[in-house]
This record gives sequence, C-alpha cells and structure tokens, in this order.
Amino acid sequence: MNFRNLNIGARLSMLIGVLSALLVVIGAFGLYGIGNSNDSARSIYEKNLRKTAMVGEIQTLLVRNRLALAVAIITPVPDVIQSSTATVEANIARITKTWEAFSSLPQTDREAALAKDFADNRKQFVQQGLIPTVAALRANDIKEANRLVVEKVRVLYQPVGIGIDALLKYQDDEAQREYSQTVSQYQTFRLWSIAAVLLGVIGAAMFGLYLVRGITRPLANAVKAADDIAAGRLDGDLVAESTDETGQLIASMGKMQAVLKQFQTAQNEMAHQQDLGVMDYAINVQAPSWDLWNHGCSRQSAGANQYCANHENG
Repeated sequence: MNFRNLNIGARLSMLIGVLSALLVVIGAFGLYGIGNSNDSARSIYEKNLRKTAMVGEIQTLLVRNRLALAVAIITPVPDVIQSSTATVEANIARITKTWEAFSSLPQTDREAALAKDFADNRKQFVQQGLIPTVAALRANDIKEANRLVVEKVRVLYQPVGIGIDALLKYQDDEAQREYSQTVSQYQTFRLWSIAAVLLGVIGAAMFGLYLVRGITRPLANAVKAADDIAAGRLDGDLVAESTDETGQLIASMGKMQAVLKQFQTAQNEMAHQQDLGVMDYAINVQAPSWDLWNHGCSRQSAGANQYCANHENG
C-alpha cells in the first residue's frame, strides 16, 4: 500500500486508529497488571495471612494450657483446679477445630510435611501429657500431676513448640516470596507500559510528521506554482507525486499551466506572424478535452482573433 496515494481523511483516520489501538493496549496492560496484583494480594491473604493467624492462635492456646496447668499445681484448690482443667480441655478442643480448618486449606509439599510432624507430636503431647495431667489434677493427686508436667508435658512440648515455630516461619517465608514475586511482576508491567507509551509517542510523532509533510510540501509546491503562473513563468515542471487531494491539486494546476502556456505560445506566434506581415493570422489552439478549459481558451482565442481582425479592417 502506498500511503502517499491515500487521501488526507484516510491518513487521519489511520492515525486516530493507531493511537486508539495503543490506548487499548496500554489499558489492557494496566488492567492485567491490576488483576495480577489483586490475585497476588488474595493469594497472600488466603495462603499466608489466614494460616499465620491460625498457627498463631494454636501457639497461644498451647502456651495457655501449660500456664493453666502450672497455676493449678501452684494453687491446688478446688476452684482453681476446676477452672484450669476446664480451660485446658476447652483449649484442646479449640486447637483441634482450628487445626482442622488449617488442614483443609491448600498446602505445598513442604508445608504438608511440617503439618504432619506437628500433628503427630501434638497428638502425643495431648494424649500422654495434657490428658493424664488433667486427670491427676481432678483426682487431686498433685504429686502425680507435678511429675507428669515435669516428665511428660515439658518433654513432649519441645517438638510441638519447634513444629509450630517452623510452621510460622514457613508462612512468613511464603508471604515474603509472594510479595517479592508481586513486586517483580509490577516492575515488569511498569517497564512494558513505559515502553509501550514511549513507542506510541515516537510512532505517533513520526506518523504525524509524515502526515504533515505529506500535506505541507505539496501545498508549498502548489503555492510556488501559483506564484510562477501569476508572474507569467509557465515553464515550471508540475508533477503530481500522489493521488490524494494535494496531488489532485498539483495535477489540476499542471493542466492549467499547460493551457496557459499553449495560449501564450499561440499569442507569441500571432505577434511573430503579424511582424512578418501576415495580418490575417488566427490562433488555432488545440485546447485540452476539459470543457471548462476548452471554453475559456476558445473565448480567449476568439477575442484575440477578433482584435486582430478589427485592427486589420481598421
């Protein structure tokens, strides 16, 4: 496709279409980036924040169980023992429920392995440590309860505490990884968006410059040709370089120049013939096929011939 032959309206429409397409692309990039950011934020919330809250709650309840047992042993009165043992049982049930909710969420292989280790260690901790100690306290066997705390609860809690800390650290590491990935995606989309904007601006500027030059240069040639014709210089070479509106204008001015040059040549020949004494010489211009120019040229020729005839008769 030769763009120089497109009319000005088509060029402007093409420029508007290109700019509109660029805006659509940049807008699509922006929407896609926003969607990815939302997905990343939702992923961090669902995969990490919720799990972190659950693991943190479990860790708090585990510590409260140990404190409740310590209070009951230090203050072995019925009310304190009843309150402490009830607290331990309620916390065990609450931890179990929270852990079930935690386990229902999607997990990576590493996270599943950590969760399994914690669940196995907690099961031993509850069955061999907490439940026997609660039973001893309710039986008012403080000595046995104290022994269980020292030999079972403290010992069995160590892998449980390590496991819960490992789960918390894993959630923190995963959240940091998700955040770093989101930042990297944002930077990538920002670079692509900046590149698209710059490319669009440069492309629009180049296309606009090409469009302006395609209009102003032919018009400047047309103005110069009109000035030459007005000054009687009819030997200029008017060639239309395109078929758009400016090219059509140059072509029309070229035809006008040719007609005027032909008529000027005929007048010069008439003057030359009269100088030679041929007073009855008449102009016979072969005008172009255009009715408008043929009519005008014929009228000019007829007027010149009539003037010469009157002069000869006079």
